[in-house]
Amino acid sequence: MEIGDTLPTSGEQFIRRLKVSLLESRTMRLGAAWNLDLCSPFWRLYIQGRTGAWLMHRGERLPMGKSELWMVPAWVRFQTGLSREVVQDYIHFEVRGMPWGLLQSSFSRPVQLPSHPALMTVCRQWRRELQSGGNFSHLCWATVLANASVASLLSREVATAGGRFPWREEMVRIQPAMDCLQERIGSPASNQELAALCGMSEDHFIRQFRHGVGMTPARFGREHRIALAAEWLTSSDRTLEDIAAAAGFTDRFHFSQVFKAGLGQAPGAYRRMHRREFAALGGDDLRRTVRE
Repeated sequence: MEIGDTLPTSGEQFIRRLKVSLLESRTMRLGAAWNLDLCSPFWRLYIQGRTGAWLMHRGERLPMGKSELWMVPAWVRFQTGLSREVVQDYIHFEVRGMPWGLLQSSFSRPVQLPSHPALMTVCRQWRRELQSGGNFSHLCWATVLANASVASLLSREVATAGGRFPWREEMVRIQPAMDCLQERIGSPASNQELAALCGMSEDHFIRQFRHGVGMTPARFGREHRIALAAEWLTSSDRTLEDIAAAAGFTDRFHFSQVFKAGLGQAPGAYRRMHRREFAALGGDDLRRTVRE
């Protein structure tokens, strides 16, 4: 920061920490195998070429109409299904820096995005590039669309709050502790260590953390380690024992208990379900992924 610059607002600080990273951009022909029970550490965007596909969330069936843009935030458990074959364009992406409390309170279900002209213009351009086979071009527009979709949801949150930034300034003061919990995976820091990083007494730090994040430091760290483990389960062939150790759990049994309590599925079942999803999507791959 240069001399004379004003201090960033809490909203500016939030946006600086928010990072959206593209994982996949594809067109797929979906069939009967798209009958899945999913909960993922990444976000999803879906758009269909015609009616016939639906999502199920907590017993509510959500039909996806033709050319409707649907978003499923990270860690939302949902089911999928079809009444007929559908061609689907989709994007998978990560969002780093999103407060867990905000994710749970405001982004806790699949949502149809508004048909905002700017957003839909980006969406149409992405789909045109995807269908034309321009690999780099469609990845660029997929990245723009992922960012624009997150921006659409965040701006709606601010509007709902009457124009006020709805994330507490306490998060700025406890950010060093959050960074530490996310970096020290194998040996989580104690509350005393975290409080010292933030220049607070232990009791005051715990109160500030709960108020700012909506959970205890221990739970925040545990949820982050579960998120990493889920990512490793879906993106690697590492053994459960290796993942348990890398994510800071005492053993495979402890890891399985905590993981199932958090996501509703044991690690092995979670991995098998996501491999079923990839097999269902990969059966008729019309466009390569960004990882390739």
